[in-house]
Amino acid sequence: MRAKLVFIVLYLIWLVSYVDRAVITYAAPVIATEFALNHQQIGWTLGAFYLGYAVMQIPAGWLADRFGARVMVLAGVGFWSFFTLLTGLSGGFAALLAVRLLFGLGEGLYPPASVKMIRESFTREKAPLAASLLMSSSYLGLVFTPPLLLPLLGVVGWRTCFEILAGLGVTMAVVFALTTRPSTGQDAAPQEEKPEGWSQIIRRRDVWRLMLVWFVASLVNKGLDGWMPTFLLRAHHVAIKSAGALLAAPNLAATLGSLLGGWIVMRFFSRRADALLSLILLGVALSLAGMATAGSINIVILFESIAYFFKGMILAVITAIVTVRLPRTRLASGNGFINFGGQMAGFVALPMMGVVLDATGSYAMTFALLMVAVTCGLALNLGSGRLGLSPEDQSGRMKTA
Repeated sequence: MRAKLVFIVLYLIWLVSYVDRAVITYAAPVIATEFALNHQQIGWTLGAFYLGYAVMQIPAGWLADRFGARVMVLAGVGFWSFFTLLTGLSGGFAALLAVRLLFGLGEGLYPPASVKMIRESFTREKAPLAASLLMSSSYLGLVFTPPLLLPLLGVVGWRTCFEILAGLGVTMAVVFALTTRPSTGQDAAPQEEKPEGWSQIIRRRDVWRLMLVWFVASLVNKGLDGWMPTFLLRAHHVAIKSAGALLAAPNLAATLGSLLGGWIVMRFFSRRADALLSLILLGVALSLAGMATAGSINIVILFESIAYFFKGMILAVITAIVTVRLPRTRLASGNGFINFGGQMAGFVALPMMGVVLDATGSYAMTFALLMVAVTCGLALNLGSGRLGLSPEDQSGRMKTA
């Protein structure tokens, strides 16, 4: 019962965190008009969060392993709620840029700690599926964000939206503190986990491989999450209040993909997770090609939804692999390092797409650029050997680089 309660509360916090980070993308067209920002400045504003988020991943993992997951969850939620409030008080481009960077640092404390809490609360057999299911929250939150926040933005304005979300974050911190307690884990059997130092974790080939695959895959949703609201408004003149359903559809598809991904890899690809990752990456690349050549907004959204479905599967599969392959005492550190790659993708993709848009004026070019990046990730995965859920399932025992 305790493990289920931990899962539910962590899931709800993930939902809030994704709504917090997503609202800036829906408010971006309004903020750009108010602050007179060009595409590159919008890109840097959106990307600043991911820079802070990425930079915090490795120290956040170490902090969670060193001081405990529960403490770092509370610190993260409190920290990001404060800077959510300050986002709504920003008076210009420079202030907004600084606040979004600090907001990213605060949210960056949460992911490694949350995955570590799952690993400590569930048995080794149940933890991979629980962790992968936890990741579905990242997309489910974005399913409800557009239809809820876009009308709210139109009624109360972008500043008040951030103030409301700051209060919601503080509320979730209190709920977490009252309903959870520090965990010692259910299966800390010393014979199954050989101690590994942090430096050994980041020297592992499987960790680097997953980090790089996660980087190229995350270029897709980070870039599209940030630019699709502007794409709908400026390229297709879709009113901000009417864009909710179009923006929610891809994230609903990603939610389904993330729910299925963990089960599929454990049921059918436990010894060849690399093969599943390759199939998924191929699906993402083909979907992006469809977006780049689509002739109508409905076809663009259709192919985007297919891409997000596969992207959701990647998130679940990588989380399941990490939860099993890494030692529990260094799980947060390893997860943080892998997630560093995914969040750096946001810092790279958003300004990069802004530069391309200012240079070409073509959103199709940005979709094609993402397709090339995913194809490179596919080539990397195909050339890296076998990878399974067990440490032995990569051409023998895992070796360090």
